[in-house]
Order: sequence, then structure tokens, then C-alpha cells
Amino acid sequence: MNKNYHYKCISCKRIFDKFFNRCPYCNGLIIVEYSSIKFEIDKTKQGIWRYDSLLPNFSTIISKGEGLTPLVKIDKENNVYIKNEKYNPTGSYVDRSSALIASYVNENNIRKIGIIYSEDFTSSLTYYLSDIFIEIFVDDVVKMDPNELTKFLSMKINIKSISYVKNNINIFEYMNPLTIEGLKTILFEIYEKNANIENIIVPTETGILAYSLYKGLKELREAGLDVPYKIIAVMSREKSQPNIITGLKDIEVIKVDNEEIIESFVKLFENGIKTKPLSAMSYIVAENLKNSVAVITMGFKTSTAFRMKKDTLSNHVMKILKEKGPLTAYQIWSELPYYSLRGIYKALKNMELRGEVKIIIKDKGLRKVKYYMLKIDK
Repeated sequence: MNKNYHYKCISCKRIFDKFFNRCPYCNGLIIVEYSSIKFEIDKTKQGIWRYDSLLPNFSTIISKGEGLTPLVKIDKENNVYIKNEKYNPTGSYVDRSSALIASYVNENNIRKIGIIYSEDFTSSLTYYLSDIFIEIFVDDVVKMDPNELTKFLSMKINIKSISYVKNNINIFEYMNPLTIEGLKTILFEIYEKNANIENIIVPTETGILAYSLYKGLKELREAGLDVPYKIIAVMSREKSQPNIITGLKDIEVIKVDNEEIIESFVKLFENGIKTKPLSAMSYIVAENLKNSVAVITMGFKTSTAFRMKKDTLSNHVMKILKEKGPLTAYQIWSELPYYSLRGIYKALKNMELRGEVKIIIKDKGLRKVKYYMLKIDK
């Protein structure tokens, strides 16, 4: 199909017709640029793909239910909302980006990729691309979470030192143009909800999330829409400001102390929201500024202890799927009624993360129904 976009380096302005993580000439940030800017919401499509007028067009899209996360007013007095990204498939906003990357990989019939390790990004992308050969390249394996390390090994994923990165395999790192396209849909969803807010507050480390929302904001305005938001990038006072968001007029950087981050973490916990300190720090700024949305996320991790506890249920599910699959979660529960339906869903989620089952989406009239089947190793 004819592409509706090309890639462009924001530093040297070179145009590319193929994917690069960073500019091969100046190492600058590469973005997706569209042949025409228009914003339409297609409510017949699921998740982030309802905004496909401002997403790269692929012949087949990959989706596991990412996007359309809750926008919840948590402080009525100060008009503060939370955009709770933990409700994505792996509990992180990077699932939005993984859906685009997986669609790109499928479009180009890529069967082998390398991932430069970045905690949530790597977990998400391995979940979305569980059916292809993956190698993970790590800068310092000593700093990896042992539970995450064993999870990748159980999925039969090769883990190598970053010094072994080769030019002849498709490498993906967190900072890339498709990551930006996925993350900007957070802003599109806030706009669609028409919440009466002025600021969108995001936790900032690399700056890629803040830049992504800035790009989405810029595109909406280029499409002729009046969008009054300001992006607030919240950082620890101990960190340096990322270059990619320096000097952008619609992004304001606010730095906070460790004490403020702890205060924010505690307030969220008291409201029943468990998240990371990095993500929690956006809330305290939203509360102070008022009329704001704080974007938070939470990584989904499956501990070794939890996996062992669920082994019996997982084995029963695998047996049923082997005999009668593909089945919906409800159909599996009907075969195993002595377990709770909630327990079946949890087991299936962990089996997906370990690469033991795969998902098939089937149209049932106006509904889309999710079926599970065993993944057969080739």
C-alpha cells in the first residue's frame, strides 16, 4: 500500500523512506511526518487505531487492547485528573508504541529483531512480538531485575551484551519514531474526552514521552483544532534536562525534590493507586497547578513466586486449550468451574507474557471476541 508518511530527522532535516532509530548522519531524533495533516476519530476501530488518520498506515494492524485508558478525576476541588496507563496490556504506556512497532515488523515480514534493553519497553515489545525470534542487548546485565531476566530466559529469548549488536539485524531501541507515534495517542484520548483542563503533566527521564505529546499537540493544531493544553515535563531535581525537549515553547520543565516525589507516591497509594516513584511525581505537580491531567504508568511484572503459585491452573488451562482450543476465557472457565473467572484471566495474562499462548481476535457481529490458543514452537 502507498505510505502516508516518511521519516525526518529534526536536527539535519534529512528525509528517509525507511526506519531508523536515530539519524545515521547526525544521530538526531527522527520523527514520522505525514503527507497531509487531518484528525479524524474512527470509533469503529479499537484502542489507539481510532486515530489512524494521524498514524502510519499498515495493511494489517497489531493490537492487544492498548489505549483508551481511564481518565479519572481524583481531586474535584482542584480539578485534577489521572490518565491511568497501567490499564494497558502490560501495564505501561509503551504498549501503545509496541502496537505500532509490531505492525511495522509484520508489514515488512521481519522474523528476527534485536531490542536494546529498556525495562518497560523491552517487556512490552517481547509481549507484542512473541511469535518471532528476539535477541535482547543489555548494557549492564548486573542492573537487570532477576525476575525479568528469568522471564526472558523462560521465553527462550537470547540475552547478549550490547557490544554484540550487529548491523544486519533489525534493532529497536526505546527512542525511535514509532515510539513517538504510539505515545502521542495519550494526548489524542485526552482531547477526545474534552476534559476542562489546561496542563498535561508527564514524568520525564529521557524526554520521549513529553516530546511525543508535544508532537501530537502540534499536529492537532496543524489540523485546524483549537487545543489549549500545555505539556509539563516533571523531573527529579538531580537529573539533567533532556536535549530533545529543550527550547520547545509548549513544554515547560518543572523539577521536584525527592521529598515531593515521596509525598506524591503516598497520596496516590492512599487513593488506591500503586505506581512507580518516577511516575508518581507528576501527580504532585498536577495538584499544585490545578486544572491538570497527570499521566501515570505502572510496569507489569510477574514474579517467580507468583508463577509457581499458578503452575497448576496454567497446566489445566494448557490441557483444555490443547484438547479444545481456541477458546475464550469464559469458555475455558466453563471447563474449569472450580477456579474463579478472575483466576482464569490472570493465568492467561501470565501465559501470554511467557509466550505460552497467543491471541486471535474474531468478529462476532458488531463485537470483537478474544480467543486463546496454545503457541506451537516451530
